[in-house]
Amino acid sequence: MNLSRLLLTLPLLGGLLAAQYTGEPPVVMQAAAANPQLGATALGVAQVQQILLVPHIGLGANWYYAAATVVRSGATSSFLQTGTFNSVTGAYTKNTDIDALTVAGDFALSISDDLQVAVWDAATGVKWAKRTGAAGPFGPAANVTGITGTYLDPNFGRINGKLVLFFITAGNTSISVGDFDANTGAVSNIRVVAAGSVVHSPTPMNDKTGETRCLVYNNGVSPRQARIATSIDNSGPDYLFYTNAAWLANGDCNGGTITLATAPSTYADPTRIGILAMNSVSVPAAGGPVTLAAFGPEKAAAATPYSGTILVGVLNAAAITLGPPIVGNLSLNPGSLVVLPSQAFDNASGSLSYSLFAPAQPSGTKLQAQPVLLDVNTATVYLGNTAQILWQ
Repeated sequence: MNLSRLLLTLPLLGGLLAAQYTGEPPVVMQAAAANPQLGATALGVAQVQQILLVPHIGLGANWYYAAATVVRSGATSSFLQTGTFNSVTGAYTKNTDIDALTVAGDFALSISDDLQVAVWDAATGVKWAKRTGAAGPFGPAANVTGITGTYLDPNFGRINGKLVLFFITAGNTSISVGDFDANTGAVSNIRVVAAGSVVHSPTPMNDKTGETRCLVYNNGVSPRQARIATSIDNSGPDYLFYTNAAWLANGDCNGGTITLATAPSTYADPTRIGILAMNSVSVPAAGGPVTLAAFGPEKAAAATPYSGTILVGVLNAAAITLGPPIVGNLSLNPGSLVVLPSQAFDNASGSLSYSLFAPAQPSGTKLQAQPVLLDVNTATVYLGNTAQILWQ
């Protein structure tokens, strides 16, 4: 799709671009609740301090490689643990892939999407290890180079097809990402993705292809926050979508299904919440291709998929409440709307996406976008967060 026709309306609607209203956060589709399927009893431990679920074609539909930080029964320190998990049946099976490498105090285990590289926090720095296939023991371990510090919450993603590593920077006031070399363990081309007060636990939100489009992270202010950075270059809006008095930490995103490690005092069962969200993008002033992706809760492979679309337009002067059966507010000016062709969400990844062409525009030009999701089982329509297309 070409955005030229919509851009012609910008002079007519230019007054709206300076409005104080900044848009809508992701809409909650499934209320936050404890998830015992990934809790201590299910994993056979005393506490689950971090959980990550990595899809892989070799595991099958709704199966994930599970990477966790746990406190073992009778222990006081954290260790790493891996296994497999089925998000529909709740079946969890521990394996021994990381057992020979983990020592007391290890934390925040992440696994690459090909299941061949592991990275985690240790008292002596960020560690990494690899293996030649998608199964079997990792090792040996070595320090990641190109970044310094300890307990940086490292987490893998993929940007423009490249394996990248997200991590905490600047004393918990920003989150950065850098290209990760899976042969040497070196991080390079480091750039900031999100900033704030006491930010931590970066968790990529990936589309069906495995490309990272957004970043969920936590903020340690009280009450604790779960937030989404809608862009992966720090150019798009950032939204709060969940708060809790309990500590929220290193979790997982599969589509709009978010799982957060949760500690009212010690760690209890993780919290699961389902949201509708979408990404922001930036494009050169000369124009070029862009991908807009929407994320809803994952579903079983055989379930009726959600259907959805993305609205593109300019920001309205204020939110528009439409009422039942629509949940969430419209943030775009109704006279500016372009509605992209509807399509089904992919059940496993909880995502849909559109490839568009953005024509040349002066630097600083913006359009806004908002995802729409229809749940035919409940006859409910959801409106997600406001995103943007920014020419730079």
